[in-house]
Amino acid sequence: MVSEYKSTDHLGPEEWHAIFNLLTEHPKIERKDAVELLLKNPKIKRKDAVKLPQKWDPTTIGRALVVGKLIMARGNKPLDKEEAEQIAETAKYGTKASFVLNAHFGYIIWCDDYNKKRILKERHTDDLLDLAVKIRSCIERPNLDEEADYHQLLNVRGYDWRLDPVMWFYLCTPDVSKTDYWGTDPALLKSHIESNPLKKSLFWDHMDQLWQKVKTLDHEYDKMAIEIMADDSEFKKYWESIQLEKVKREEEGVYKPSRTPLSVTLINDIRPYYDESKVDEVIDKFAKTDFTLSVHQYELEEILNQLYKDLNPNGINPLIVNGHCGECP
Repeated sequence: MVSEYKSTDHLGPEEWHAIFNLLTEHPKIERKDAVELLLKNPKIKRKDAVKLPQKWDPTTIGRALVVGKLIMARGNKPLDKEEAEQIAETAKYGTKASFVLNAHFGYIIWCDDYNKKRILKERHTDDLLDLAVKIRSCIERPNLDEEADYHQLLNVRGYDWRLDPVMWFYLCTPDVSKTDYWGTDPALLKSHIESNPLKKSLFWDHMDQLWQKVKTLDHEYDKMAIEIMADDSEFKKYWESIQLEKVKREEEGVYKPSRTPLSVTLINDIRPYYDESKVDEVIDKFAKTDFTLSVHQYELEEILNQLYKDLNPNGINPLIVNGHCGECP
């Protein structure tokens, strides 16, 4: 039976790029596996490539793999015809010196392109590493203590936010989805982290988990308040004043501060809009309805602390460097 493949003694730069990239990623790859990977590569066929075969010839692939390894081992120093003939003889597969010289030329082009991409990739990942540090600096790290006084939970810069866990969340975490400050780089950072097979950092998962628990606690407050207001007019007056002030702030657009490196110091000036002297009294009333209230509040602090740990440079940096995104060189 006549083979559908046509052997070639010449590969274009695009084909050699594919070969050298393959050898870089899989130094010990066998011909059979290489054939499968190369045939699936959408970048193999290029209209302006000289004498581009319609399909990769398995023999040519085997020859290219062996010659490619030998060329990479010697580096991109000058190659004369005599040495090319020696390499061809070592490679076997009916290799000719012209094929070796062709491979050497392809390797020089590939090295130049590879080094440029390496430099660009390093700059790209360095920017993402800096971004991770910047995001981490915007997380209010809680001072956790196993014997912590529950009165100190959900406290930011000395202010008691136990009656408004949603506001506490806004004050303690950056909203990296806001492109007016952060741009689109956080999405690239997320891609790098999630594309890494290790996937040790769960920063975005923990941020979502924290937000869901905050909303749940806030909803529980409303349910408990309704129950208490039925028999306590003074509490009803106080609680309704808090809700009215919250709505007012939302309408004025000042209820959702977004943590950025520029606004970290501004957090010091944001104070509760309710009388803090009555917080303990209200929380005690809530606690009579839900005995695990302080446990839920402590869980929020724990997740916040985990967010800070998720972006620890020692853990996050390898994930960024080894990951990739749609804008990687």
